[in-house]
Amino acid sequence: MKTYALKHGGFPRVAATIGFNAEFLRQVAKGRRRFSAEAALIVEAKTNGLISRHDLRPDLWPKPEGAA
Repeated sequence: MKTYALKHGGFPRVAATIGFNAEFLRQVAKGRRRFSAEAALIVEAKTNGLISRHDLRPDLWPKPEGAA
């Protein structure tokens, strides 16, 4: 999340793009909060897979075998 935000104009800009509060995104990046399953799917869709559900919720969606 942090890397994506840095490459795409910061947390406020990313928040506006994907429809979440910038402070919430900062907390997710720091590991203090996490996305719900539904929100992880929304983020994946709105970032065209650049932030994947696997990255946001590995407890729910482990990386497929053989994935880097």
